[in-house]
Amino acid sequence: MLFDIDYKAVGQRLIPYFLRKTRTIAFLDSIMKALEDVNNLLVTTRTDLQFKLTFNAQIIYLTEYLNQTHDPVLKRIFIEDSSVVRDTYWFRLADAQSAIYLFRDSEGAAPYYLLRHSEVVGGVDYIIHFPAAVSFDQDVVRNQVNVYNLAGRVYTIVTP
Repeated sequence: MLFDIDYKAVGQRLIPYFLRKTRTIAFLDSIMKALEDVNNLLVTTRTDLQFKLTFNAQIIYLTEYLNQTHDPVLKRIFIEDSSVVRDTYWFRLADAQSAIYLFRDSEGAAPYYLLRHSEVVGGVDYIIHFPAAVSFDQDVVRNQVNVYNLAGRVYTIVTP
């Protein structure tokens, strides 16, 4: 490994041979222990960052990340795009589009609502499905997904 250093040996080699007494070596080992702890922290942080950097906001990688952290054996967690609300446009007769008919209340037809753009945008962009057999903390999952979630993307977590 790149960061595998024997700090005791390095410290003992750096002092002159005539100063290599038991007390001096013990003092040097106590100082080198702090450096060794910092090195171990560096190695674990490096390993964690390498794991995090293998994933990104693409659905396939985000699904794999959630499966590795919460359901590594069966991999039952999946992500789907939410149902897309189809925009309604007004056309001229010359455009030859299919007609949308508006009815009165007295005619008893199902109501058709025209939504403003701000009302349509309020939905979710994707849905994360967790199986009922997988136990998870929703706050932990939200924090994990928020690391990779793109700005402006809204999601929800669903369990059956």
